[in-house]
Amino acid sequence: MIRREKMGDRFRALTGCQKTESQLIGELGQLLDQPSTALTRQTLLAILNRLLDNLPLHLELASYGGYLTEVRRLRPNWQQQVKELLGANVRCLAALHELFDHIRHESPSRTIDTTECGEIEIWIRSVKSIREHECRLLQGAFTIDVGGEA
Repeated sequence: MIRREKMGDRFRALTGCQKTESQLIGELGQLLDQPSTALTRQTLLAILNRLLDNLPLHLELASYGGYLTEVRRLRPNWQQQVKELLGANVRCLAALHELFDHIRHESPSRTIDTTECGEIEIWIRSVKSIREHECRLLQGAFTIDVGGEA
């Protein structure tokens, strides 16, 4: 029973992380569509900072005792896929750190240039692709387990 409660808590926390991530990425996309000003730059940094807080938690909840651990348990032969997915998450987080540091070290009154916007858009596409891959991996692992082998 305790294990179920812990898994339930982890699931709720992961769901919260996913909702936060989705909301922040949506806000980031909207911000990139607005004219660049010093204020949008500060707002952008605030959003990126919140993503930097959220993504490591998502990775921890997914990896250590989370749903990716369950995929490994159900499908031991998928170890490499899970490892690659974790690596993609880590690289995505590192890229976000680089973007944040680059933008943060520019002059606070400077607007965001086209190159920075493009890098952020690439990062957004990357994280969305990773989440889609996670979803497919989970669906595959649990579908086969629940009823795909009829």
